[in-house]
Amino acid sequence: IAPILHAECSPCHRPGEAAPFDLIAFEDARKRARQIAQVTGDRLMPPFLPEPGPVPFANARRLTDDQVGLIRQWVEDGAAEGSAADRPPRPAWTEGWQLGPPDLVVQMPQAYPLPAEGKDVYRNFVVPAQVNERRYVRAVEFRSGTRAIHHAFIQTDRTRNSRKRDEQDAARRALQRLSARD
Repeated sequence: IAPILHAECSPCHRPGEAAPFDLIAFEDARKRARQIAQVTGDRLMPPFLPEPGPVPFANARRLTDDQVGLIRQWVEDGAAEGSAADRPPRPAWTEGWQLGPPDLVVQMPQAYPLPAEGKDVYRNFVVPAQVNERRYVRAVEFRSGTRAIHHAFIQTDRTRNSRKRDEQDAARRALQRLSARD
């Protein structure tokens, strides 16, 4: 199981990355074994939204059926630790930008206060990209400054509807802050 977790989970589930907990050491995985089996079996993890089709995606972040089966079997068998002699070495990761230094970094104009506890918050943000010429995007990497944010959908809206919805939401938040003071 360790080779699967090291290759497919720990790039995000490690210190300094966006996932909410680490999956590097045996104890990390053991205490979450049932959850790992559930989310991998449901294909929620690793996160990769496109459905499989007749043409495979390059670099798809999807576990094979065999890997999912191995994880399920490991959990059903009691999530035992394997032999220390068979344990793979701890992986080495690229720190910081995983795709290399970016040509453009787009940041939120202001911080969004996210409660430390409670339900997941799904929120759309409009983040302007200040570009003065046509640019071709080869890749996008989302880097959060906190583990509280660990999933993001990035899209382009040429209709300006996102801006209108963001302005309406900002007005609603301002009203909530005013009513909370009273």
